[in-house]
Amino acid sequence: MSVSELEIDVDYDLNNLIERSASAPSSPNERSSVLREIGNVSGLGKARRVTFPDDETIVTGYFEAPDPWGEEFPVSTDNIVAAYRAACWKQGVKPLQKVLQQLQAVQMTDDLDFELNLKGENLDAQHCEALEEIFKRLKFRSLLLENSNLDDEGAAAIFDMIEYYDTTSHLNISCNKNIGNQGWQACSKMLKRTPCLQYLDASKTAQNEQSLLILGRAFRTGSYLVTLHLENCGIFGRPLVILVAALKLNNTLLELYLGENKICSADGLQLGNLLRSNSTLELLDLRTNNLQDLGICHLIDGLCQQAANCGECLKTLNLSSNNLTRNGMAHINRALV
Repeated sequence: MSVSELEIDVDYDLNNLIERSASAPSSPNERSSVLREIGNVSGLGKARRVTFPDDETIVTGYFEAPDPWGEEFPVSTDNIVAAYRAACWKQGVKPLQKVLQQLQAVQMTDDLDFELNLKGENLDAQHCEALEEIFKRLKFRSLLLENSNLDDEGAAAIFDMIEYYDTTSHLNISCNKNIGNQGWQACSKMLKRTPCLQYLDASKTAQNEQSLLILGRAFRTGSYLVTLHLENCGIFGRPLVILVAALKLNNTLLELYLGENKICSADGLQLGNLLRSNSTLELLDLRTNNLQDLGICHLIDGLCQQAANCGECLKTLNLSSNNLTRNGMAHINRALV
């Protein structure tokens, strides 16, 4: 057989198989058989290959993330207000008048140090997302979000922005009882990655064993917090054990506020263990609890051992409204002499 006859036979067989494959095969096995036959016949012709570059050469270039403090984001009152209005329109919400009033009162100087007070505003997820245009352009000394009806989605958005833009050094999210574990997960990540954040007020929030385990990861591995408020959060019993276990290893926190948490005499043992292990805490506020004389005894035992082991101990201890008697005062006297 000549070469030309072979080429004709191959072309005929290939066309025949393609026509067969065009009509729907009755079963997957028949389809696979047809495809294999096409491949075998095609192999008689010119071989073809598909190659991909090595992993190291797949990416040929990249762009740096935009700098939120660069020249492409000029800072002026009109610019910030316009950007915030546009973001609200995009999110389908009305701009908050309280935000607009505070932005219009901003005086642009070399020292951009402001307070943004949104206490009592209803911040849903869309309003929180719109605030990003402000956080891109301004840093705040304090961000007050007390009683602003934050939920998981809105709180997570705020925490992510603070982490990315280093928005503030003082954050108040107290009286927001709708923040759940998803929100606290974002908060924990923010605490670990935001060196500028030194003050957190999370009083009157819904804390439980799971949320404290989540936050405890940040307290244990090293957050940058200096002051932590957790008043009136129901932190007693097992939740207090979890919090203390995390704070034992913390070496940055200086002030801890645990007032109005229904802490009882049995919990005093855990607080004593905290003072034995943590040598950097300078202020412990336990006002309006129920430690009683026995709880104070456990607490003072830990305080005395802290002083003996480290040479330094707590500088301020608030025990007001804890149902103490003269016996409890005798224990306190041990720490003073």
